Amino acid sequence: QQSASTTVAAMAAGVSLASSLSFPEPASAEGNSKKTIVITGANSGIGFQACQRLATASEQDYTIVLACRTLAKAQGAVDRILSSSAASPSSSTLIPAECDLSSQASIQAFSQQLPQLLETPKIDALCLNAGLARNTGATDVERTQDGFELTVGVNHFGHFYLNSLLLPMMNNDNGS
Repeated sequence: QQSASTTVAAMAAGVSLASSLSFPEPASAEGNSKKTIVITGANSGIGFQACQRLATASEQDYTIVLACRTLAKAQGAVDRILSSSAASPSSSTLIPAECDLSSQASIQAFSQQLPQLLETPKIDALCLNAGLARNTGATDVERTQDGFELTVGVNHFGHFYLNSLLLPMMNNDNGS
């Protein structure tokens, strides 16, 4: 039970963080004031809640890339957000994308495809949220496609590799 309450507290903290995200206006008037946010694990939990809140934020429009294990999961999340926000439409753009963190080939393909999915090849925020937790009683060892233990491969190595590939796309303009 302590585990469940810890999980609920962590989710509440993440949702609170997602609802308080804000970015300064860009210094130059390039005509595109939308901020681009890439979120892994965007089809459930904190990642989904963050995407949903950002997509319906009335004070700012975002380009949100929902990076999920499969394109079907990403598209499903986009569809759920669009159907739940029909009463309060926004000009935010939701982009479903496949990024399987258990596969270095999938991570590389995502990073190569991302610039073509965006209006401008710059990312303002990268939220490395995806993760998995195996049953602590499991006695077998599951591996990623590249041979790493699954939990470490997805939760740590996958995000580290994705971050290193996307770092050149990060917008380092601080608005000054």
